[in-house]
Amino acid sequence: MLEENLEHTFSADPYDQMGGYVKRCRGVSIFAKIENPAGQRIQKIFVCGREMDPSATYRVGFVTMQGVPPKYGRNRRELDIQAINAMENLLARGHGKELIEPPSR
Repeated sequence: MLEENLEHTFSADPYDQMGGYVKRCRGVSIFAKIENPAGQRIQKIFVCGREMDPSATYRVGFVTMQGVPPKYGRNRRELDIQAINAMENLLARGHGKELIEPPSR
């Protein structure tokens, strides 16, 4: 999915460019070479600061089906909570503070 998104954003063929931004994932970082051809841009993926284990299964959450099409993942399910309510609950418990306050230096 990440490689596909990079191709839609940085394709050498302007007719293949479908978006102006790269999807953002909290806790996921990539090392990519944008100049590489499609399918060969991502060099490493990190999950919560550690290099991803390709054989591991990671539990994730997302807000919209548009952001993560059904062809990706397994054991998908809808929750009985709306995104704004989930964020309010998270912040009310004191989690996610780093999302709204810059890190101290």
